[in-house]
Amino acid sequence: WGGSTLLKTNVILFLFLIAAGAQLFACVPPMRARLRYATKLLLMPLLALWLLFATNPTPHAITLGLLCGFLGDLLLLAAAKKSFFFVVGSSFFAAGHVLYAIYFLTHLGAAPSSVLIAFGALLYALYIALLLRRLRKGDIGGKMQVLAASYLAVISFMSLCAFLFAVTNGSIWHWMVFAASLLFLFSDSVLAYDKYYKKLKFRYLIVMSTYILAQAGITFGVYLTLGGH
Repeated sequence: WGGSTLLKTNVILFLFLIAAGAQLFACVPPMRARLRYATKLLLMPLLALWLLFATNPTPHAITLGLLCGFLGDLLLLAAAKKSFFFVVGSSFFAAGHVLYAIYFLTHLGAAPSSVLIAFGALLYALYIALLLRRLRKGDIGGKMQVLAASYLAVISFMSLCAFLFAVTNGSIWHWMVFAASLLFLFSDSVLAYDKYYKKLKFRYLIVMSTYILAQAGITFGVYLTLGGH
């Protein structure tokens, strides 16, 4: 890296950490809505910008996935007024997961066995079925069940691809990416649980802390798999 690029990445990383810290502070009751909204919209653009400067060549699928996350964040903030925004925002998050999955599948270290793929898919399918079973006991309607099932299938597919990415490459940084994918699945599961089954006292803090760790884990993990230091 040149000195100028290193300075830029360090400044962007510092700003991201400040925004993340402020976001989590705003999520602790009593809620600080303005601070939460403002800092939430800074997180993914800062991560995408950091990745853009920190890598050469840039993993564009990951960068675009982060920008999809930004659009999802933006629309979910408006979802309190219209449920339409929740659907569209979820679609952007799903698009981001597809982009991540494409990156993982195009950077496998070897061809994974069909038995491993089938076993992994079975475990994720079982998790989806159990979560949907719980949500059906709450306040989720028929259309939203379809949306929830579809979204959970997409994010589970992304996580399965991250698992194959880790297994076939084997480094700790590849496993870091897989761990981040599980945090993403956990974060969105908590969001669905809170929205459709039972309200959680610290829901914003739980969802945002795991979401930030997930996106950062994927970003920094991919960077490190490319030889970053």
